[in-house]
Amino acid sequence: MKKILLASTAIVGGALMASSAAMAGNTTSGGNYSVSLGGIHRVEIAQYSHDRSTGNGRGYGIKQPFSEVWVKAKATADNGITYGIDFEVEARGDATEATDEAWAYLTSDQWGRVEMGNQDGAQNRMMIQGHNALVATGGYFGGLGMLQFAGSNFGSANLLRRSDAMSVSLGGGGDATKLIYFTPRFSGFQLGASLTPNMTTVGRASSDNNGSINNMWELGANYVGKFGDVGVTVAATYMGSSDTDGASTGTTANQKENVKVWNVGAKVAVSGFTVAAGYQDNGDTTLTKTLVTAGADMGKTWNVGLGYKTGPWGVSAGYHYGKRDLT
Repeated sequence: MKKILLASTAIVGGALMASSAAMAGNTTSGGNYSVSLGGIHRVEIAQYSHDRSTGNGRGYGIKQPFSEVWVKAKATADNGITYGIDFEVEARGDATEATDEAWAYLTSDQWGRVEMGNQDGAQNRMMIQGHNALVATGGYFGGLGMLQFAGSNFGSANLLRRSDAMSVSLGGGGDATKLIYFTPRFSGFQLGASLTPNMTTVGRASSDNNGSINNMWELGANYVGKFGDVGVTVAATYMGSSDTDGASTGTTANQKENVKVWNVGAKVAVSGFTVAAGYQDNGDTTLTKTLVTAGADMGKTWNVGLGYKTGPWGVSAGYHYGKRDLT
């Protein structure tokens, strides 16, 4: 049994986030780009308790999970097509990569938006779950929620701790190099798709037999509408691979199942209140055939959130439930 007090709004603890967008100018390298410089710096404080104190006896933590400088440059051609590049440069002292995300894009009101580079895919960005009603950084959408399974006594439960897509846990593949497309929004509806050749590749292409997940497709559809003062969003997304590298032995028993993850969710907003809910099924994603035969699965999650905002202030609460069979 483990308890944790989380910060931000109605859940205990503290989150401090500073974000800025500043400095606009022009550069003539290849055309007149509008350049903006911004960033984010976040510090989190949380208190938690464990029945087993080995390795977890301190009982509190102070983290600096995000510290980035954002550089954005864009321009619009005579034919109306907007193009640009975005870089999110890591500023944390322990960062293992120079950039968190870096991508280029083309966008048009007629045919939609194309992105190429290291960026979250269609499922992650189009899904609706309970965290869409939460304010600040608390709860089960990463952020402070990353502390929910602090310590090493919870196995691979990290695959259930986040509601913003399983891809963030699949070898860090959320930002792997990919091609992304979103249609224009017609009568409130929009479609999206992305293809990631290799889920462990950030930057240059790597071998397709490196034990990673290959050919990762993400598909999404959502609807955004307003009826009087009531705003409604509904979404369904799917993530799947056609090639998941098996164990090095190559035996049938050790071969891994391909990725199959789907989720549905909805959000309603009125008079400052927002309520959202979602459900996700991870199927047998990446489990060996032996474990699947024994009855294991990668789990299912559902969650709800309720938030209220007035002016610069907001408060929210949420509930997130996940269950998986290990054997």
